[in-house]
Amino acid sequence: MSDVDPSVLLSALAQSGAVLVGIIGGLIAQQLISLSIEKDSNRERMESLESNLHDTKDKLKRQKKISRDLGIALFVKYHLSRLIESRGNVDIGTLLEEYSPRGLLSWQARTMAAEVAARVRRAFDRVESFYPSTELPATGFAELRKRIGPFDKRDREIYLGVARALADNKMSVTDSLAPAPSGKRPLDGVSFEEYQRYEDSLREELRLGDREDVLSDEFNTLLVSFRRITRPKEIWPALAALMFFAVTGIAFPMVLMAVRPVPDSAIWRGIEVGAFLLGLVVLLAYFAWMRRDLRK
Repeated sequence: MSDVDPSVLLSALAQSGAVLVGIIGGLIAQQLISLSIEKDSNRERMESLESNLHDTKDKLKRQKKISRDLGIALFVKYHLSRLIESRGNVDIGTLLEEYSPRGLLSWQARTMAAEVAARVRRAFDRVESFYPSTELPATGFAELRKRIGPFDKRDREIYLGVARALADNKMSVTDSLAPAPSGKRPLDGVSFEEYQRYEDSLREELRLGDREDVLSDEFNTLLVSFRRITRPKEIWPALAALMFFAVTGIAFPMVLMAVRPVPDSAIWRGIEVGAFLLGLVVLLAYFAWMRRDLRK
């Protein structure tokens, strides 16, 4: 037995442990608050980005349709005389080699050209079905539409061209036609304003595509950060190490102080100090591991 009150050592250990737990617990609480603020900020930013990304995708989808429609309109105007002279029975590859809207894949261009040729053939069939061979078709839009009925507004130039060709008797409505003339100049039948509008549409489509990529990359980066914040791998080990130290450095000495008589042998004092040091080593080991992990 020692003359020194054994409660002094236990009280000193408990007080030291409480100070360390308070300091480290405060740091962890500060980190949790910081993560919570960052999480809220990232969530708001992600919601804003997601909304902008959705709007940009919608705009890009509409812009692609506008560009495609303008490209088809230019294709029709550029090749209209050849399509009419051939009554839509023309080699698609030859047309595309001469002029094809930009921004289309090869199969898309061929599909588009085949669709336009089919529209020309339907226009011939429809106009001829409403006008007997002895009657010349009307060459005005209002008269023609009144006679044959409504048709797609995209086909206005096609129907007018077919009606004028039949009215002018430039081709036989029953015999096969001669080959289309060669030597077409670029942009024949297309005004500068129409071509410029098409170019502007393509540039806007490219701009929206770039913006979609930027927003998508930023959103994915924030998503990774958000997942890291919501599942912080360093917080739970820190809390576990701190709780272990609180048990060995605070709770254990306080329990011994409540025992009567207070254990005062050399073995018990060794156990008390050893338990405190064990908790401290675990805590320091965690911080050493965290330091090494951050340096990777």
